[in-house]
Amino acid sequence: MKSYKLKEKITVAGVETSEIELRDPTTRDVRALGMPYKIGVDGTVQMNMDVCAKYIAQLSNLTDGDVDKLPVEEFTELSMEIIAFLGGQTARTPSIG
Repeated sequence: MKSYKLKEKITVAGVETSEIELRDPTTRDVRALGMPYKIGVDGTVQMNMDVCAKYIAQLSNLTDGDVDKLPVEEFTELSMEIIAFLGGQTARTPSIG
């Protein structure tokens, strides 16, 4: 499990929080959700933001609605955490698609 400190508090299930815990994804998660990125022929990583959002909701205590309320910067950073969990070597410099 990995903790992610938010820059601003959000309300989850009626409680304000400034931290989100993400559990490690399992093979079952990957089979159910697919990979949240594609690696191009040139080695670039392209993030699939819809799949990243599903991972964030599934691996944390956030609902889909909570994920949609995250500031874009926080959502992007959490998405990169998901990709890093799954072995995306270049997760720090993806293109968003």
